[in-house]
Amino acid sequence: MDLSLGIATGSGLQIALFVTPVLVWISVLLGNPITLVFNSCQLPGLIGRDLIAVLISVDGESNWREGVQLLPLYLMLGIAFYFVG
Repeated sequence: MDLSLGIATGSGLQIALFVTPVLVWISVLLGNPITLVFNSCQLPGLIGRDLIAVLISVDGESNWREGVQLLPLYLMLGIAFYFVG
């Protein structure tokens, strides 16, 4: 469990610290700038997503049901972000 949590958080950090700024700079060079400004619906969704991920992983064990339960949550967040944002 420790190894899988380390891999998951490491991948998330790599995306947040490297890929996102690179994509922002590429979008500026291509003439269609991407801003990292979140609206009032997206910010609580992102914070809630992180809190739920912490609550799932804090007990140190996981099973397939927890992962399956997270999939509809991420689907609902994606649909909400698509229609609101």
